[in-house]
Amino acid sequence: MCTALGCHRHDRENGRHVEPWTTAIYHTETQVPFVEQPMPQAKPATIATAIPARDDRYGHVHRSLREARTRVTCKLLAQKAFSGIESAAGRPRAPEDFRPYTDLIATDCMLTFGVPADTPLGTALHGRAAIIDFWTRLAPGLFGDVHLDEPLSFVCDTQRAVVLGRESYDIVLTGQRVEGKAFTAVLEFRDGLIVRDRRVYEMAEFIDAHRHHRSSEAAR
Repeated sequence: MCTALGCHRHDRENGRHVEPWTTAIYHTETQVPFVEQPMPQAKPATIATAIPARDDRYGHVHRSLREARTRVTCKLLAQKAFSGIESAAGRPRAPEDFRPYTDLIATDCMLTFGVPADTPLGTALHGRAAIIDFWTRLAPGLFGDVHLDEPLSFVCDTQRAVVLGRESYDIVLTGQRVEGKAFTAVLEFRDGLIVRDRRVYEMAEFIDAHRHHRSSEAAR
């Protein structure tokens, strides 16, 4: 039978020093220790455990509010850019209807139309001056009597706005009238200005007309 004795600074029977953090286990008859087990010591608290963690219970709420405000701002900017076009609903579109849009164009903005390169809209436009010149001078020579067929829809995140709509217009090259053509504008913003405008138009008739005209010119 064995008895566990507590921590003693001195073992009187054996004249042996025992550290206070050591437990000596003795045989009851001989009182000779045969096992020594170190007592576990508490580790000093580290900085990470001594200092309470910052209460971040509402951090996600603050982030969500910031993102919501940014989305609202993005949508307001997109609506402002297209406000001139929307105000022209019910009448032919004029170059001055693009003024709210051109006011928001950044100096390094890029405009693309996502159509084949062998059409008048196949080349990307770079820079504020080139984009303004296209909408106010070149576009009226390509599309005539442009009407917005329905109110625009806006889908926005924190840095991007997607504008959906339908319009009808005349193809100036051939005089053909096309109705209810869907289009999408993807606007990317930086510091409150448009830095990229990607357009996707449903314009098969426009593309075919200009391809046929180019082929006819080449055949002469």
